[in-house]
Amino acid sequence: MGRSTYEQFALLSDEPATGVRMVPGIEVWRHPVPNPPWAESVPSLRRCRPDELPPGFQDGHLFTVPVANMRVYLGFLTACFAAAGGTLERRHIRSLHEAGAACPLVINCSRGSRAHAWFRTRRCFRFGGRSCG
Repeated sequence: MGRSTYEQFALLSDEPATGVRMVPGIEVWRHPVPNPPWAESVPSLRRCRPDELPPGFQDGHLFTVPVANMRVYLGFLTACFAAAGGTLERRHIRSLHEAGAACPLVINCSRGSRAHAWFRTRRCFRFGGRSCG
């Protein structure tokens, strides 16, 4: 899943309206380390040469990864959703049960543990750190 996500964001970085851009990065360590778990997902990842490491560091990785300006990216996603015929409704609700009674599908992006208790139904489930119905 990581490589596919990387590739999709890399494609989006070609369009400024998405808010995604490719950014070079470096991760350095004071001792030798194995490759990170995400190494296979980032094609540009490579070990630093000794001359690329700051003084006092023995190991490191250089890479280029997609970074999203979330305000722009979420606006882009909202526009794509609307272009596909989707609609969003914002309103104040007192409980997720109230939202579920009013809508056939509820996507909860809250972080509170109390809110997640509602997601033990067949209409809603956890997905990738978020709850989706």
